[in-house]
Amino acid sequence: MSNSIPTKVGIKKGTFYLSQDNDGGQGWEKQEFKNPQTNEPMTKYHKNISIEGELVYVGLKEDKFKGNCMSVLVKGETETFSLEIPVLDTKGVKATNQYFNSLVGSLETLKKGDKIKMFVNNKNEDKSGNLYKNVVVLREDNSLVKSNFQFSDVPKWDSTKDVDDFGKETIVYSPKPTNKFYIDKFMALVENFKGQSQTAQTNTEAPRIPVASPQQAFEPATNVNTKEHQDLPF
Repeated sequence: MSNSIPTKVGIKKGTFYLSQDNDGGQGWEKQEFKNPQTNEPMTKYHKNISIEGELVYVGLKEDKFKGNCMSVLVKGETETFSLEIPVLDTKGVKATNQYFNSLVGSLETLKKGDKIKMFVNNKNEDKSGNLYKNVVVLREDNSLVKSNFQFSDVPKWDSTKDVDDFGKETIVYSPKPTNKFYIDKFMALVENFKGQSQTAQTNTEAPRIPVASPQQAFEPATNVNTKEHQDLPF
């Protein structure tokens, strides 16, 4: 049986991970860094993992530091994993987070109760040698979960010309069309999961004790939504 309180899962370059203050022994690695909010030195211990189990929840959660987040719960054999990914990047241009985008494509083709495996891309790189920030989702038979849309279906960013007081022209880009595309799809799949949960409860003679709600989960271990922070080990 899964624990009543979900296990929070962080995400960083190429991996999901667990984080704790004490050395857990084999598989746990010491991480030393500075707290980006206080600049004080900190030590954490990380263990890299993949996520495997039954998809039980997809919803929208508001976080005081990261804003609106995609909240996902996956019930494994011994614990329930809680993954929270910001919808929008919190620094720079307010574009939808790339990990969020990749999961929207996969999750909209799944339903509550599906058994899945999830891991972070650690192989495919862009032309600059940086890993693409995407989450790979597999079905129980190890087949890849693909989205219902192609990359070409995603609206491009708007671009407008801006002329300063000296007559110099610059191009200003806005991610709003792209943001709307992904957020609309996300909210549709959230409503779909709500509908599935209501149907399941209606068809059950006695109400089940639910998996702990996202509000009961611990806060995510790290800010996962910016390139600047993707290597921070907390």
